[in-house]
Amino acid sequence: MSSWNRGIDAACEAVRGCEPTEDTLDDEPDNGTTILRHEAIAAIRAIPAPPAPTEEELVERVACAMHDAYEEAAKRAGWETQERCRVTYDDLPESNKVTMLATARAALAVVREHDAGEVERLREGLEKIAQRGRDNTPFGGCVIAEHLLAGKRWDGGEP
Repeated sequence: MSSWNRGIDAACEAVRGCEPTEDTLDDEPDNGTTILRHEAIAAIRAIPAPPAPTEEELVERVACAMHDAYEEAAKRAGWETQERCRVTYDDLPESNKVTMLATARAALAVVREHDAGEVERLREGLEKIAQRGRDNTPFGGCVIAEHLLAGKRWDGGEP
């Protein structure tokens, strides 16, 4: 789950947390707050996710994080880095930035290669589940697997 989705879920939980409990429902008149809470949750869920970063934006974010992590790890280990590189990523010498960007691209390639293998294993598993539904009486998992294999998103509801 992305940090965006976790944030949206946390906001919804905060709104839900204001709902009266079962033992207080009889004591409090319904003044429409429950309806407002549901509308608030719907409004929160309708907030669009921010656009995904471009490839170059992602590479730069990873390079920046790697630079910061390297400087922090060096400091903790007692390793003295070059004085001109003990600056923020934006203030690095250009040759160091180019090196960090190339390193970030290489790191992302390793992650993507791993992710591609995981996606392929997931696709194979979904195909097996879907095939069971084609060979036998379909069940909910088969319907969901067929849906995902067709490239459609699943919202987590009933099949």
